[in-house]
Amino acid sequence: MRRNPFAILTRISTSKQTDRAGDSDQIQPVRVAEFPQVVRNAQANLLQRNFAGKSMLVGGIDKETSLAWMICGNELFVWSYLAAVAKDCLALEIPSSLVGDKDGKPLSGNHWTVCIMRWHSSGPSTRNSGDMLHRRSSTGVILCNRRTQAIAYWPDIYDESSSKGPVLSLFGHSDTSASDAISGCYRFNSLIAVSVPGAAHECIAIASEPTGALWLFQCSPLRIHRREVHRDTLGDNGTDHSQKNNGGRSLVWLPSNESSEAAERKFFLLTSQGIQCWGISLLHGINVKILGSQEIVGSDGELGIKKDIAGQKNIWLLDMQIDERGKEFNILVATFCKDRVSGSNYTQCSLLTMLYKSNQKFPSENNVVKCERFLEKKAPAQVIIPKARVEDEEFLFSMRLKTGGKPSGSVIILSGDGKATVAIYWRG
Repeated sequence: MRRNPFAILTRISTSKQTDRAGDSDQIQPVRVAEFPQVVRNAQANLLQRNFAGKSMLVGGIDKETSLAWMICGNELFVWSYLAAVAKDCLALEIPSSLVGDKDGKPLSGNHWTVCIMRWHSSGPSTRNSGDMLHRRSSTGVILCNRRTQAIAYWPDIYDESSSKGPVLSLFGHSDTSASDAISGCYRFNSLIAVSVPGAAHECIAIASEPTGALWLFQCSPLRIHRREVHRDTLGDNGTDHSQKNNGGRSLVWLPSNESSEAAERKFFLLTSQGIQCWGISLLHGINVKILGSQEIVGSDGELGIKKDIAGQKNIWLLDMQIDERGKEFNILVATFCKDRVSGSNYTQCSLLTMLYKSNQKFPSENNVVKCERFLEKKAPAQVIIPKARVEDEEFLFSMRLKTGGKPSGSVIILSGDGKATVAIYWRG
């Protein structure tokens, strides 16, 4: 009988011997825990119904809450991955109105994205692993259908006194999206969320479109209010289809050194050419404004990625990750190249590390274009995949970056088809 590939959570060994170059066991996986039985049963049921199992499954791990999640069919499963034997796995039913499929068939995993918030009723101390392992802390979940822009919000998945379903926000005819006219394009390519300080079970979520438009969702146990806070960057409502992916790529919060009750937060938007810094006020009326913008791909290679060099045909900024200190920005870069000897085309993947100037003073909103650089290049971009086959843009934009772990310099690139590429780069 073939072993179920989704039945076990694994990690790379973190023992000291893995840092020795040439150690044959340095990439051997270590068993962490079994997936919950209910998740494996749901997966088996999906396969028995002759659906393409890999494309229908999507999942992730939320480090902040120590919760794992997986969507299988029309159910969202959530459980703690800290326990050796996963218990108390919740199965949340995805409303049919959120699916948006008239045939009622499960959607591809790429349609979905999830955000999880832990409500810290007693301050940061509730975030210790023992508390999360032995007690069900109040937790909110946002589920987004990236293609339809529909949102479902569970204010507290562990509230047994409430039998209600999630709060829904469906994309109506009165709403307009810059990517409506783009056939086959995911309307949302990134979603981030944060709790509102001092408010019970309230949070805000920010989503970006491929055109560069930003949407704000104010979620409460009663309703979800959505509004567009930034129009697309392409002009003419994003109808330049040849540039449909020239806007937002990914969103990420700047880690806050203050408590979770901070009323002011910063987040960053990766675009086709650089990074935008945004600020948001979470009190006295949610206010979002752009603080600064910095070019990454340009004519000066000393400041970022130099374009228009020999053999280089195109450059894509795909994803970014900020370390826990909020000091280093790691940016995943794909370059479409042509071999000058053989004439064959290939894709090269690199990692660019930038240092954030935490003491940067931003000008008023009217002078954003005059903003000084808030990132500086730490070292030349490190090539992590020298030559890979040429993929279409949809595949490239599905790639997500994860750095960290051991051996030092480890990086994982996750693609939308479920493949994970593990590489090692040398820090600058």
